[in-house]
Amino acid sequence: MSGNLDHKIICRSINGIGGFKKEVNRIFLKEVLPKLTGYQVTVALCYDTDVFGYAQKPKINWIEIEKLLLEDGADKVIHIKAEKSIEDWFLIDEEGIIRFLKLKSGTQPNGKNGYEKLKALFSKANRIYTKGKEIRGFVQALDIELISREVTDGLHLLYKELGVQGGKKEKE
Repeated sequence: MSGNLDHKIICRSINGIGGFKKEVNRIFLKEVLPKLTGYQVTVALCYDTDVFGYAQKPKINWIEIEKLLLEDGADKVIHIKAEKSIEDWFLIDEEGIIRFLKLKSGTQPNGKNGYEKLKALFSKANRIYTKGKEIRGFVQALDIELISREVTDGLHLLYKELGVQGGKKEKE
């Protein structure tokens, strides 16, 4: 969406929360940092706010993760938070989801939140949606431009870091 960027981007996903801090540390030190010699390293921690959002002592302490990454060599850490859940972001392109699942146009998702609605749509297509698991071709089928325009507030730190504004390269 933004043309050529003067950045090297490495995306990694951490599945589950067991040993999360150690896993983040291992991946950063062994798989990410060695590939970025000579670069300023900014880590974007991307997560849903619905998971453990109201717990008094959340399972994942994002401030501790940030501190660990900075100690391990990151120059900067930013937090990209999907308000509620990433599924709510996906549902912005409901038509793209329905096309991907080969459902009838106008099929309505049922459920009280984004996760349940997406799970219900997948179920109508005799498929299983599991939070945090990659579904081949799903993200590629979504209109990311549409979604990113609608969630600009949630992505503003990433846009700022990449030197883009609302998905468009900033004027110099």
